[in-house]
Amino acid sequence: MVDSRDKGAAAVEFALLLPVILLLVFGMIDLGIWLNQKITATDAAKQGLRTYVYWDKAGEREAKGLAVIEEVTGVDVTDYKFSACTALGSTGVKTAHVRFSYDSKAMVVLPGLKSAKISGTADIPCVE
Repeated sequence: MVDSRDKGAAAVEFALLLPVILLLVFGMIDLGIWLNQKITATDAAKQGLRTYVYWDKAGEREAKGLAVIEEVTGVDVTDYKFSACTALGSTGVKTAHVRFSYDSKAMVVLPGLKSAKISGTADIPCVE
């Protein structure tokens, strides 16, 4: 037979452990979301840079490349830089480069961890 004091002790232990367990669960969910956003950002950088390099109207290249990045990530990107085809080191191979980043908010707000900077970069060889 279970004593009523044991039932009360179990409830207190559960009440003490529940916040820690929830913090761990939601922390893991945040980590998974951030990793997914990082993978998506890398893919968006590749697609945006491909659009930038192969777009036939030179004046529209950056805007079209950025539009692809924003479409794939689903966020408004303000911190970005496209680099035109330049020679890479002593090899002479010409490559184009893109880099962008944005802040992603956390579900669980911990001191010092309110957001994560998600960034995407890509390099591709240029065709002439």
